[in-house]
Amino acid sequence: MNTTANLTSKGEMVNSVTTDTEAGTFNIHASDVAVARRWREANGYSGQGGVVVLSNGKVHRWLETLCNPDQWEVNCVAIDEQGRTWINEIHEGANMWLADEPF
Repeated sequence: MNTTANLTSKGEMVNSVTTDTEAGTFNIHASDVAVARRWREANGYSGQGGVVVLSNGKVHRWLETLCNPDQWEVNCVAIDEQGRTWINEIHEGANMWLADEPF
């Protein structure tokens, strides 16, 4: 896993986390965390805990608990209120939610 900082075309700093999966490489961008935060605020989920699940930068839904990775497409991202992120990856032949940093 690698963390990098990049500048957008508007000169904004964007941090990303890159992980290698059996399916390829996936990036978690700081913008995904911002999308999840804005979605929580707009839909009354601030302070409710749980995670917001995104795929390709778009919100799929809110979940009270992160469960059954087989229900989700590989490389979607779950983000909790503290900004911690998990990636749905295939690891040793099984779908699983992997934290972007060790517990």
